[in-house]
Amino acid sequence: MNIFIRKIAVFVACMLFFASVAPIVASTSEIAEARIAGENDAKSFNWKWFTAGYLSVNTSPILFLSAIWFIEEFDLYYSTFDNIAPSCCAVTYGIYALTPTAFALIHSPVPPAARLLGKSPDWVNAYTQAYQKGMKRYRAEASVAGCFVGTATLGATVYLILTATSGGTPGNN
Repeated sequence: MNIFIRKIAVFVACMLFFASVAPIVASTSEIAEARIAGENDAKSFNWKWFTAGYLSVNTSPILFLSAIWFIEEFDLYYSTFDNIAPSCCAVTYGIYALTPTAFALIHSPVPPAARLLGKSPDWVNAYTQAYQKGMKRYRAEASVAGCFVGTATLGATVYLILTATSGGTPGNN
């Protein structure tokens, strides 16, 4: 009889243990499912950010030339900036070209509200964090890709302009 009571006590203890662990396991799988859903929802290619990176590189020569003009005008008036114009303009060009990428990494996107309706607070929190992290990463990647493509097309355009105006390849006047 004593052994039978011990077996029942062990059985009851095991049942209590599993009853207390089951909600934790369910909650953990729910959070993992929310993270996966948030990451998957963020995995689209962001054409807007690609375009922003592309256009920032291709419109930055305007800013570059404006910076040269401003520095040259300032230099003519004050005579203090000797040989600083090219470096200031290159810095201006680089900052302007990478602005969309920096904004993509700083800006926190808002997840779609339809995905959050009827979910537990833990699920919403895990989904929101995964969605924001994924969107920031994919937006930055698209922006950098746009910068690279924009730099390549800008370089090709400058090469073609120099080739067409010099009557041959650049440097062979």
